[in-house]
Amino acid sequence: MSIFKKPESLSDNNRTYAEKLYRSLISSADNTKIYQRENLCENMEVINTRVLDYWKPRYLLNHNTLRAYEFMNSRSHLVGVRDSDIDWNSLRNIPEKYRFRVSSRDAIFPTSIYKFKNGVAEVCWQINPNGRY
Repeated sequence: MSIFKKPESLSDNNRTYAEKLYRSLISSADNTKIYQRENLCENMEVINTRVLDYWKPRYLLNHNTLRAYEFMNSRSHLVGVRDSDIDWNSLRNIPEKYRFRVSSRDAIFPTSIYKFKNGVAEVCWQINPNGRY
């Protein structure tokens, strides 16, 4: 499990991109064959897309700021997860190949973002196909 905080500080270029991405996703996200939209509370929403064999959290929308953020790219790489978001101590006793998946942000197995509460959402990121880690 990881904790994901609402993105807040952006440079001017990133802010403009986040605003354009938001407008683009809002206008196209009604196509339910491509996207699944899910309310995460606190005026946040996740847009899931089909990646490999799973529906995965691809974008986060902040309806308060009218901005969108890429959480995962089309190759199942978590671009929205920083080192500080990961509890590295909890990974000490797992095999090296799974720690490598975490360090490389490899999310080829099921991944979910749960509802926001006080500006924070819990993320479930499965790093082993049998769900053990």
